[in-house]
Amino acid sequence: MNSDGEIIDHYPASSAWIRIGGAIFALACAFAAMLGIYYLLESVNNSGTITVTFLIITPICISSFIAYVTDPLFKKGFKAYVITPILFIIAVSFVSAFILKEGLVCILMLLPFWVLLSFIGSFITYRIRNAIKLSRVQCCALLLIPFIAIPIENSIPINERIENVSREIIINASPETIWPLLRGVETVAPNEGQWNITQDIIEVPRPIGAKLVGDGIGAQRYAKWDKNISFKEEITQWKKYERIGWKFKFDDTENWEFDDKHLMPDSNYFKVISGGYSMERLNDGRTKVSLDTQYWMQVPLSGYAALWGEHMLGDIHDNLLNMIKDRAESKSETLKP
Repeated sequence: MNSDGEIIDHYPASSAWIRIGGAIFALACAFAAMLGIYYLLESVNNSGTITVTFLIITPICISSFIAYVTDPLFKKGFKAYVITPILFIIAVSFVSAFILKEGLVCILMLLPFWVLLSFIGSFITYRIRNAIKLSRVQCCALLLIPFIAIPIENSIPINERIENVSREIIINASPETIWPLLRGVETVAPNEGQWNITQDIIEVPRPIGAKLVGDGIGAQRYAKWDKNISFKEEITQWKKYERIGWKFKFDDTENWEFDDKHLMPDSNYFKVISGGYSMERLNDGRTKVSLDTQYWMQVPLSGYAALWGEHMLGDIHDNLLNMIKDRAESKSETLKP
């Protein structure tokens, strides 16, 4: 604003088409930067993109860059500052499913976090836009921040964390009736178990059968799930009618058709370790059956990841326990005199 009260644009006046072209170019630059950050992290980091740089710094910087460049005259309202970057983040998240072959689980875990951080980046930009008026060239420095942060973060160790997920159910049957089902159900029908978000909406694989070879500690339990998933469980705990526990062995995952590579159960940053069933005989003739799974992870924001682990593994547990309940109670009914 000059001495006569007239507003002086920070950028020279330009046609609407030039401004639209500038906005499209800015979005293209932001998308290219995100791809560059993704591929760089995949190549240099043991945990791939599961880093503070990708999860936090990138969405804030990208959203701030977009908010600055798409408002060269610093005149747009707050709504415009928030909507454009958030829509960009949402679009990029789903486009990545096709370009980067990211699975739906990873996208759903990432999206709420990124939308919140996109809002934060846009809000900060809106609040300081008149105090710090960056040119388009200067705005490009925002895209460089994640690239600078990558080697810095790689030098900082990440704490390990072990989590336990457990669910239980009351079954109207005796431990003697239930025990054979805990050893393994060789064929599980698609309609068995319980409907849940994880397996019916997100489409995480469902179990289709399990078979125990041998008895006692050292026996092998062979599990099959859909999407061509198979793995072994080596029995490490055995107390007939009370407890059967195992450690997981993922010897061959090459033929798996599960497309969420960041959720593979034996990676550098996430490993499913052990699990098992426990039974408790109740006084009224019923049995309490619990299923637990332990997993290890070494990722930033492990608390957020653990919330998803609790929900998703909990859904899988509930499905298995309800399948066992239906079979055990059905069998118990047929045994009644």
